Amino acid sequence: MNKVWDKSKVVYKMITKEDEKVVNRSFANVIEDVSDAQITEFGSILKTLTSDNLEKTELIAQTRYYA
Repeated sequence: MNKVWDKSKVVYKMITKEDEKVVNRSFANVIEDVSDAQITEFGSILKTLTSDNLEKTELIAQTRYYA
């Protein structure tokens, strides 16, 4: 059986300063071999742009198995 990467996405869970609500910011079409540094850097950029607090980051990778 062959394992093949299909797609990845990153979800940044952020807390708004005004309402203190959790907001999920999701980004699809992430490259296959994205590094932790790249994910962290983009999270820092989002924090600067939105002024929200970054609570949690999730990388979701999907693979397929072929016979």
